[in-house]
Amino acid sequence: ESYLQVIRRRWWIIAILVACAMAVVLIINVTAKPVYRAQVKLQVLAAEPQEAFLFSQFSFPGQTDQVKASQTDFIRQLRSPFVAWQTIADLNLGIGADELLSHLSISTDGEYITVEVSADEPDVAEGIATRQTANALDQFRKTRSLPFTVLRQFLTSQLKIEEQQMLTADDAMLNFKREHSIEDYQHELLAVQDNIRSLKSQVDQAQVLEDQYTARAKEERAAAKKALDEARGAGNALLSAQALKEQAANYTAAAEQHEIDAAAQKATIDSCNKLIAQRQQELQGLLDLSPTYDTLRRGQDQASGNYDFLVSKLNEATLKEAQTQSPGFVQVVEPASKPSSPAPSRLGRMAAIAALASLLAGVALAFVLEFVESLRKRPVRF
Repeated sequence: ESYLQVIRRRWWIIAILVACAMAVVLIINVTAKPVYRAQVKLQVLAAEPQEAFLFSQFSFPGQTDQVKASQTDFIRQLRSPFVAWQTIADLNLGIGADELLSHLSISTDGEYITVEVSADEPDVAEGIATRQTANALDQFRKTRSLPFTVLRQFLTSQLKIEEQQMLTADDAMLNFKREHSIEDYQHELLAVQDNIRSLKSQVDQAQVLEDQYTARAKEERAAAKKALDEARGAGNALLSAQALKEQAANYTAAAEQHEIDAAAQKATIDSCNKLIAQRQQELQGLLDLSPTYDTLRRGQDQASGNYDFLVSKLNEATLKEAQTQSPGFVQVVEPASKPSSPAPSRLGRMAAIAALASLLAGVALAFVLEFVESLRKRPVRF
């Protein structure tokens, strides 16, 4: 027999199944409570590379991947039972997390996310949409900021340790300065060296003057001796002899003055040499302190460098933490509003699906019954 003949003979089975399906759909639609739908629209943004607080909507390499990753993370929070229980507690709902999530519908369109909630009452639909989105945003930001929060806490504790080490290094340097009566080691070292150079310069100048005064004194002594010798040879020339004697006396007086000046320069040289010896001893003492000072200085520099490095990293971690916790990556662009009327009925769609399914089931059942009946009519052979 042809398929059409089987269907024509068993049409009543198909009709009964289709009628029952339509009746069930109609009863469900009539008895079902009205459904209200509220939705929230969000936009996902991507941060500029290497920027801590600037956002851009211009495309750059990897932006699409960042948006998708942020969308995936946020949708995971929207569908999280933990977040659902928070919403239930906030709104005092008498349902479970799985039931609440079953009323949640999420769709994406580019960088936008639409969250739709269906409920029996408009207030409940709006409340769940708003609260679930807010709780998911809060949990999303906490999750993204957690690495920076942990890093900030670690840096804060480490910074206290480095601060104590820096204070210890400063105290060690201060004790060194007090013990040796030095305010600025490098300044003291340079001052002693400059003083030694200045004293040596004074010695050189005094030595030149001493030599000059000594030479002049010798010349004037020689001139005085020559004048006296000439006065003795003058004989009876009284006036000429007297003049030569006076000239010799003048030379002698000048020579004595130059000898006094030379002696003064000699005294200056001796005094400067004593001071040079003292300063050289002081310089040697300062040089002996150099290894200790260098060690303390390096300790200070290292402690200060570590402290400054940690401060910069702490500032960066704090900024990153604040950035991830601020409304930046995911923003609500269209908040939920209270539905003014129930959502359009889906009776037509449900009826079409039910009719098609029951029709196929009726046809299949008709062929099954036809096959069973043909087996019963077939004679039994022994």
